[in-house]
Amino acid sequence: MKMKMSCDTKLQKNENDNENTTSGDNVNTSYIVDAIPRHKCENRFNYTNIQLAERRKVLKDLEKLYPHLPYGWIEMMYDFEKNTPKEEIDEIINTGKWETESKYQHPIQ
Repeated sequence: MKMKMSCDTKLQKNENDNENTTSGDNVNTSYIVDAIPRHKCENRFNYTNIQLAERRKVLKDLEKLYPHLPYGWIEMMYDFEKNTPKEEIDEIINTGKWETESKYQHPIQ
């Protein structure tokens, strides 16, 4: 099971959410749950609502195409491609800027 670390998923309420009781006790905890503030998604790249909908669709498709990649990496790649000028991406590809040896490639001696 993959964990998503994204704001793209929506919380859904069940019909029985108003009956927040613990097993055995008839204690209503809805006032406690309502008092806890919910996480608000950050829109760091100032996407419009249409762009956010497109982003959700593309990320869902990419997750199906690349199930072996962590969801956070897919998000990072999408945001990088959308917010980096095409010329800079072409320069990175043509010059091999990211094709250097990793410091983790050789064992530590």
